[in-house]
Amino acid sequence: MGSPSFPIRKAPPVSGARARCVVEATLLECLAKRGLKPIDRLAVAYSGGPDSTALLAALCTVGWARPVAIHVDHGIRPRSELDEEIALVKRNCVALGAHLIVAHVRPLAITERAGSSGEGIEAEARRYRYCAFRKALERTGASAILLAHTRGDQLETLLMRLFGGSGSGGLRGIPEAGGAFLRPFLGLEKAELLAYLAEKGLFYSTDSTNASTDYLRNRIRQELMPFLDRGFPGWRSGLDRASAKARRDDEALEKAALALRFDSSSTGGLCVSASDLFAAPEAVALRALVEAGGRFLVKSRFPSDVALEALRVLRRGDGSSYSGAGFAFIRREEKVELRYGLDFPRVRGYFILIDRPRRVRVGSIELRAEWRGTSLGADCGPGIRADAFCFPLVVRSRRPGDSISLPGGTKRLDALFSEWALPEEDRARVPVIEDRGGIVAVLGSSVGKKDRYRVGPSGRCDRLLSVIVKGA
Repeated sequence: MGSPSFPIRKAPPVSGARARCVVEATLLECLAKRGLKPIDRLAVAYSGGPDSTALLAALCTVGWARPVAIHVDHGIRPRSELDEEIALVKRNCVALGAHLIVAHVRPLAITERAGSSGEGIEAEARRYRYCAFRKALERTGASAILLAHTRGDQLETLLMRLFGGSGSGGLRGIPEAGGAFLRPFLGLEKAELLAYLAEKGLFYSTDSTNASTDYLRNRIRQELMPFLDRGFPGWRSGLDRASAKARRDDEALEKAALALRFDSSSTGGLCVSASDLFAAPEAVALRALVEAGGRFLVKSRFPSDVALEALRVLRRGDGSSYSGAGFAFIRREEKVELRYGLDFPRVRGYFILIDRPRRVRVGSIELRAEWRGTSLGADCGPGIRADAFCFPLVVRSRRPGDSISLPGGTKRLDALFSEWALPEEDRARVPVIEDRGGIVAVLGSSVGKKDRYRVGPSGRCDRLLSVIVKGA
């Protein structure tokens, strides 16, 4: 066999005995805390890299029932590199006595999806990967899937969320457990796992994309974290402490917000006592509104900016109301109600209501909405899927707090426009399309960008609503 086209490294032999004790004890403690026993079948998300190799090796070493290793071939890197990685994964699984499942993603599927959704390759790869994990979980009947995130991964995530403006919820960081997923190594350093691999005599692979600065996480790992290490030596411990404080604060906020009881209203919305809501600290009232709004949203988080502005307006007293993100907030008869609604800031911007496909002119703006079919059996192209919205629709200019649910999660329009490098004076021109469930589409094509559509049903569709806006 010739020289591999990507690095396959053996970890340096440092502090092996201590690493063995720490790694295996940490794993056993996590599993025991979750009530898992050696007879329970467990799966490991196994990339072939050092962290997941150490996790799989430790699980096999501590006497667990034959674990399942799930390897996802994303089809992104060169085929020769992927084939060598899979060969290494197979050798390690044979040596460790693990059952291997390899899930293959069609070559270029992730990059194509990333191009159409605009969410980026990282987000799309993660979506495919977790889908493969869940399918493997059903197939094998495993009790849980173990993920090999380390303290370094946790710190990278906290930095990304901190600079993204996250509150206490985001700064809690990656959870040790969530659903069927467990992350036993969140408190361990990569150096401890490398020493463990050296002690075990195991090889691991290195993903060539980890060296690319095209990805935000890689830039944080390669550029920002070394800079912080040089200039602020205690930043890692400081961020750990800040995250722990955020976790405690978030738990207290959550408990206090749950005490503000929202009941079903006659209009299908939710209502709460106005006096109770406004007597609570603003952080508690805000959390209560965000969580109440979240009951209406299946895959996305209710925008906190909208809830904060609604609180400000509703404090004016009985009869006040606010609309945003496809919802209406109304204060009446000592109640605050949250329900679906069509919002539009009538002070400025534009607003066109369409209750059916048609052509209409409002001032300088010309709008054309019409159905068009797709080729039988073909994936949907540009346009709003017929099964992803309900009439009436509002075509309007953007407003503060706007966000859209995309395949990788909710994205604020301000963040989207920043990614497009769109000048502030051009942002008000971008048409936003909304139904009673929220924003359906953002027509980036009006400024030379890609149209973005709300997450809709999976599968195929045979009819799209084409909306063209001119003169905005």
